Amino acid sequence: MNLRGQKLQPARNLHRRSVERVLAAWRESPPKLAADIERDKAIVQKLAVHRLVKASRSLKRPEFDPFSYCGVIPLERYTRDFFAAMFDARAPHGIAASVFEAFLEEIKSINKTAVDPIRAALVLENGVPPIVETEVALKEAIPDVLISGSHFLIAIEIKRRLGVETRVAGIPQSTGLRRSARIKAKEMGISPDCALVVFLTPEGKAPADSALIPVRAPSLFKRIERRISSDRSNKLTTETKQMINSYMNMLVGGAS
Repeated sequence: MNLRGQKLQPARNLHRRSVERVLAAWRESPPKLAADIERDKAIVQKLAVHRLVKASRSLKRPEFDPFSYCGVIPLERYTRDFFAAMFDARAPHGIAASVFEAFLEEIKSINKTAVDPIRAALVLENGVPPIVETEVALKEAIPDVLISGSHFLIAIEIKRRLGVETRVAGIPQSTGLRRSARIKAKEMGISPDCALVVFLTPEGKAPADSALIPVRAPSLFKRIERRISSDRSNKLTTETKQMINSYMNMLVGGAS
């Protein structure tokens, strides 16, 4: 071997050993296929459900919160979907009317006259349950939840901590919501007095547009909790009621 070959030999040996290590690592843990990645995601989801089921077994302890135990982070869309489910008369829980009544009671505690036209409109509905929708695109805004009947309309805008409003072309989001609710009501032949917009935040922060009704989420959830507990007509088990309460506690916890 010439002198140049002797100088290159250590580098060749190092390269060969590096290649061998890469091959060995690949044999031990080959790159994952797309199917493997999806399978792993499913496993993670099943483990999360397992933790939730395991935690729910201790629900009889009122201080125990399974959602906190499982590390569930409260997000705005969770509150949106919670109201959409709880206001839905077709849902199997059977307490939509009680929850909606608690909602109206909370609004009345803030604005005594705002609910009267809504109650009068509900009489005209003749027992037909309201339609509950989420993320409905209106003229100038997209409220998180829209509850409507033939004679009334309620839009709900949900904010997490601090209730920061977005602005479009310099116009506050709350103003766009008020305008949009009025336009939608007019299209549906609903009186302006029967078109409400609720601004829901953890602190009950007032929106830029004073026409909106600011509602404090913890107060609303507490009222819903009392309503469900006192309503003897519902057939919810104690464990189910505690699960709902734990979920509401999770919704007002943390910041996002």
